[in-house]
Amino acid sequence: YQSVKILSDLQFGSNVEKVNNSEIIRWCNQKLVLAFSSKMRCKQIRKINDSSLTTGMYYLELMRSIRPSAINDELINLNIPPLSSSIKKDFNLHDKHYKKRRQNL
Repeated sequence: YQSVKILSDLQFGSNVEKVNNSEIIRWCNQKLVLAFSSKMRCKQIRKINDSSLTTGMYYLELMRSIRPSAINDELINLNIPPLSSSIKKDFNLHDKHYKKRRQNL
């Protein structure tokens, strides 16, 4: 999420308007469709906190669409399920630094 948030704070060229999340999502999805069409190994995302992003596959496909040689396909495990919200909540409950991070938000 943080890496996408950083992208949303970017400004392009002389345009002083900031890029919003929907523009980032649209650009990324278009990039994947143009590069892979039906051979895409992940689904398109609809929102910035889409659970499918937890597998990392979307990011790998995006990198592969920009620079194909950056990804070694032999090292990718395609059988990783997205992290469910119950697992994320459970992780946060057992994370000893979770409360401190929440206070700093």
